[in-house]
Amino acid sequence: MWKSILSPCVIVERDALAEESIIFDDVNIEPGARIKRAIIDTGVRIKSGVSIGYDLEVDVRKGCTMSNNGIVVFPEGMVIGQD
Repeated sequence: MWKSILSPCVIVERDALAEESIIFDDVNIEPGARIKRAIIDTGVRIKSGVSIGYDLEVDVRKGCTMSNNGIVVFPEGMVIGQD
């Protein structure tokens, strides 16, 4: 995890990456997921292969909010990605 802050009980599975992000409690980042410049709230599940923070327009369609500085914020309990 490159320049990121991870809270307790965060699971980062193989080949997943979080850059310049803050990840709150009980987040599961599945294999191959990529996160860049994001704040991920408690209980979020990021499914395999999902990219966050690389295409801000796509992130807004996924249900996040965006700071004026381009920080992606996902609310508590979301599941991000396809089933």
